Order: sequence, then structure tokens, then C-alpha cells
Amino acid sequence: MKATELLKEDHATVKELIQSLKSSKEKEDLLIKIEDEIQLHSHVEEQLFYPAMRQCDGELVEHSIEEHREVDKILSDLVGMTGNEKTFKKKLSELEKALYDHMEKEEGKLFPEAEEKIGNQLDQLGEQIESLKKDLSAGGRMAA
Repeated sequence: MKATELLKEDHATVKELIQSLKSSKEKEDLLIKIEDEIQLHSHVEEQLFYPAMRQCDGELVEHSIEEHREVDKILSDLVGMTGNEKTFKKKLSELEKALYDHMEKEEGKLFPEAEEKIGNQLDQLGEQIESLKKDLSAGGRMAA
């Protein structure tokens, strides 16, 4: 499968988890799952996909990495929250907006650019992404 397709699947998975979290009473387990998914996704993007795209649009790649750091910070704050439901919902809304903005930029600009400029590498990158995700997942939770 192409790298761009795999990364879009990751986006869809995180969106589904966020929607589940909004209505769940068991937030802690879902937050851990969301955190794991985001960390795994970010790691494979930064290790494999972004380096391949840097030659095409280094500025957008750097911006995407900055967005990963922003999401990590918000998620860290959210995972550490206890008690106040209103504050939790506000922080969750902030996370959702940051994630969706990032996904929209990638799916609307970066991925189409990848298809155009490095399309012949996307199947191989996809295989590398699948392999790295499998290796990282076999080790248990991603280290922050």
C-alpha cells in the first residue's frame, strides 16, 4: 500500500478514536490508545515520509513537524488532566482542532504533492512504514 494511503488510514483511525473519546465514560484507556496512535504515526512520518518529502517541500515538512510538537503538548496536557470535565472538554476541543488542521494540510497539500513528485517511491515507503510500525508496536507502548 502507498505511504500516503497508510497515513490517511492513520488519520481516520485517530478521528474515530477522538469521536469515541467525546462520548466515553472510560476516557483514560482511550486517551492512552490515542496517544499511542499519534506517537506511532508521528514517528513513522518523521523517520520515513518527511525525509522523502523534504526535497519537494521542506517548508511544509518543517511546519508539519512543528504541528506534531503542538499536538504532543496538547495531548500531554490532556492525559495529565483529572477531574474538571469542562476543562477536559476544552482541551479535547483544542486537540481535535490541532489534529484536524494538521490532517487537512497533509491530505490537501502534502500528500497530493507526494503523489506528484515522488509517486514512484510511495509503494516502497509504504512497505517501510508498515514494517517500522510493526516493529515499534511489537515493543509495546511507544516511549514519549
